[in-house]
Amino acid sequence: TMTDGSTASVYTKFTYPGRGATYSNYNWQWYNFNGQQKADGSWYQWHAWDFQPYGVGNSAYDNLMGSEIRYADVNQANETISWGNWLTTKLNLDGYRIDAAKHIQTAFLNRWFDGVKGSKFAVSEAWFGSVSELSDYVTRTGGRTSLFDFPLHDLFRAMSNGNGTWDMRGLQNAGFTNADGTHAVSFVDNHDTDNSGGANTPVVNLKMLAYAYILLREKGYPCVFYRDYYEYNLGSQIKTLMGIRKTSALGAGAEYTAANTTDYYAYSRAGDGTTTAGHKGLMLVLNDGSTDITTKQISSPFKSATLTDKTGNYAGTITTNSSGVGTFPVKARSWSVWVVN
Repeated sequence: TMTDGSTASVYTKFTYPGRGATYSNYNWQWYNFNGQQKADGSWYQWHAWDFQPYGVGNSAYDNLMGSEIRYADVNQANETISWGNWLTTKLNLDGYRIDAAKHIQTAFLNRWFDGVKGSKFAVSEAWFGSVSELSDYVTRTGGRTSLFDFPLHDLFRAMSNGNGTWDMRGLQNAGFTNADGTHAVSFVDNHDTDNSGGANTPVVNLKMLAYAYILLREKGYPCVFYRDYYEYNLGSQIKTLMGIRKTSALGAGAEYTAANTTDYYAYSRAGDGTTTAGHKGLMLVLNDGSTDITTKQISSPFKSATLTDKTGNYAGTITTNSSGVGTFPVKARSWSVWVVN
């Protein structure tokens, strides 16, 4: 504020003179950006946004948070690729997580993946709510990156909100994970969904049923949320499922549409065909209802077998006949993983 009561905006430019050219000779200027977000959320803009919107309702757009780099200028594109390679070397990175990918110019992101990632693993947060949009993004990026499965999270959220009234048959062949397991990263919650200042769509009820689903599935790369493991006291149960995944979640997966009900969901892994202990397969059963399910029969791949629930949630053993038919019970609001002995 001036002495006469008038106001003026003050601008400054800082070039980090102490750093010099230690890391790069590139000197960023204001015109290397398309715009800058204001404190009130609106934008200063001095170049056209260099991103073509696409998706349902144009849900992918350029201007999101902070300063928008002008990737239409090859100089900024090349410098950002150089920065990625510098960071990879300095930190010895073996993989990448790309935030808000659908708000980055896709053509540039593909260049970045080719110039930096190479054959390393990458997963991108492209927050699309439908499987078709995620599949389209895989096509646009040429399969260079895996994607978080937000449609599957939304199903887990619906199951959680139903808290016993949701139809468990909705888990059959669900989400992007089942549509494209090669490019899907399945998750239950993350720092945005479990965040009162973010999307705030947490899976509160029946969360371990969701973890059993993603950790034992044939398709997708499951991702465990830090807060679930370390803060919400689910670590020991998740660790048990991780152990079962490592030793027994092998071979082809199978759905059981004829056996599933509004409360009961079953899914099996056939095993790897060896005689190694624990490698002969498993049957996962989930129950979101308030009553134990103790008489459900399933025609499984496991003939004349004895199975034990490795989660410890259901005591004792079960047996199947020579055709593989057996009774696979599960407690109320619980999960069991019946592993061939």
